[in-house]
Amino acid sequence: MTVNPPDTSLKPFSSSYLNEGFEIGSYSAKFEIKTNSSYPVGNYTGTLQVCSGTCGMGNPNEATLSSANVKFTIK
Repeated sequence: MTVNPPDTSLKPFSSSYLNEGFEIGSYSAKFEIKTNSSYPVGNYTGTLQVCSGTCGMGNPNEATLSSANVKFTIK
């Protein structure tokens, strides 16, 4: 998941999880992304991707299988 802070002076941050062996179907997940104090309280947007291989690396044997925009709030 990649998160884009509303303040463009802050760098985007991301987190990855390796999961293997899922069968075809629908899944739900819950996870946390730890930030440091440089990310203030506010509304954020992110992109959640499910990939075969490493997302965004551009290697020939890797692919993005699904992608969705997400919104959340740091309180």
